[in-house]
Amino acid sequence: LLVAFVPLYVMLGVAQGRRRALRHVVAAHGDSLSERLSAAIAGRIEAMPRVHGALQHAGETLSADALADQLAPALGTSRAVRRIIAFVVKRLPLSELLRQWQAQRETSAVAEAGKEDPALRAMLHQRVGDALRDMAMPSQTPLWIALGAHAVLFGLGLWLTR
Repeated sequence: LLVAFVPLYVMLGVAQGRRRALRHVVAAHGDSLSERLSAAIAGRIEAMPRVHGALQHAGETLSADALADQLAPALGTSRAVRRIIAFVVKRLPLSELLRQWQAQRETSAVAEAGKEDPALRAMLHQRVGDALRDMAMPSQTPLWIALGAHAVLFGLGLWLTR
């Protein structure tokens, strides 16, 4: 049974290596990636119709693949870039952001559809940057869980052979 942990440790090592590679990409290109990704998301949101309820479904229509294809000329088409974009899109609470943006728009002058909104872009840039910083600090929890399970199984094996 203890040998069955070898594939688990290999999978954890590969996952840790991928996280480190993504961390290096984020550290090297995080600011430009954050700026471009937030501009792409804001552009898609600003292009949506302003009818009642349409913006609540904007989070469902923004897919990581569509954003990766849109940003491919600037960022490339590597798997790391697609994973980063997917991570950010998954982490962004778009429905909450859109409600907050609409509340800000109601209190300020109403912007025309299709025009750039600096408040939306600033809000998205900050949230995307936060998500990228979260990505740069990978979790060690799966490794500690595997090590704990391994220690428990080893202890159980020693107790049974006694």
